[in-house]
Order: sequence, then C-alpha cells, then structure tokens
Amino acid sequence: MGTNKAFSWQALLKDVLQETDEVKLSQKVDGLEAAIFFRFQELQNSPDGALERAKLNDAASTLLDVKVQKLGFPISGLPSFRRLQAK
Repeated sequence: MGTNKAFSWQALLKDVLQETDEVKLSQKVDGLEAAIFFRFQELQNSPDGALERAKLNDAASTLLDVKVQKLGFPISGLPSFRRLQAK
C-alpha cells in the first residue's frame, strides 16, 4: 500500500468536517465521496487493506451524518442503511 494513496482521503474528510459554507461543503462532500469510492475500488482485492477499509467505512458513515445533519439530506431509509452497515 503506497503512502501517497493510503489514507490520503483523510485530509478531505477533515476539510469536510471543518467547512461551514453550505455550497462549499456540498462540493467537498462530492469530492470526498468520489475519493472514498475510488479508494474502496483500489483496495478491493488487497489482502493488506483491512484496516483502511474499516476506516473508510467509518468515514462513509461520518459523511452520511454530514449530509443529513448539515446539508438536509432526507433520512428515509437511514435506519435500514445503518443496520446493513453494522453487519
């Protein structure tokens, strides 16, 4: 796992969590979602990526909270999603 890519999405997460402007936040959320998605793809068949995949799952959960709480995304289906995520 290269140090350039490993956990590089964490800086984006920190940036999202610190953003107060709703328009900028929405853009940063989009960027973080893409980074998380592509990093999951890169780690899909990596036997040594378990720790980062767990951290990515946590980041995705945090991102969902930001979308609901700060951007007003609807929460319908959220309890079901949380149950699936816990498995």
